[in-house]
Amino acid sequence: MKNTFVLICFLLMVGLAFGQHKKENTIFKNTDGVKMKYAYNLPKNYAKNKEYHVLIAPGGGTADDSNDFLFWGRNTANYDWILIETNATIRPNNMKTLKAFFDHLKQQFKPKGNKFHIMGFSANSAGAFKTVLNLPEYFHSITGVPGHPRTANKRELIKLKNIKVNFIVGEHDGYWLNSAKRFNTTLKELGVEVKLQIVKGGGHVLKEIIGDRFMKFMEWLK
Repeated sequence: MKNTFVLICFLLMVGLAFGQHKKENTIFKNTDGVKMKYAYNLPKNYAKNKEYHVLIAPGGGTADDSNDFLFWGRNTANYDWILIETNATIRPNNMKTLKAFFDHLKQQFKPKGNKFHIMGFSANSAGAFKTVLNLPEYFHSITGVPGHPRTANKRELIKLKNIKVNFIVGEHDGYWLNSAKRFNTTLKELGVEVKLQIVKGGGHVLKEIIGDRFMKFMEWLK
């Protein structure tokens, strides 16, 4: 019993040292019985009635660290964002189900402007862009780290007109860099507010921007 108590105290101190304010997981179940897992991180001095920028990213949707979204780092409480990990947008369910999920998140948190930010990494960015193109009214922005749309149809891409598009890609990440450059040009021609941020010396998995540097890349979206 004493050893258990000591272990618990140690884990709590480790969590505080890394700046983790709160990370909890839960399951949303819609009226059709479809379940979606998500985990969330709250900022320091979180106030339930205050509006925050809410960023949705791919992850295991659980409070353990096994499938964390890499770029959060360990000091999530230091950012004035609510950070949500979920597998719901990796391979999107039908849009009716996702709408119910996002409406649930709006009730749980208070996203600024009643809209979210969303992002994807590499292949799972396809799901993020598909979600935004089908439900643009739910989003302020979309970010690929790296990532890009999977359609070149301008009648589809024009749906991003009122959404900021953020491309973050490594200097040496050939295919993804070329794709980001191509879509950066196309979206600008369509009047979309877009930014291409190239990480000098970076490859595909941009470990060098984990944590504070990653969140600085996201400041443009506010």
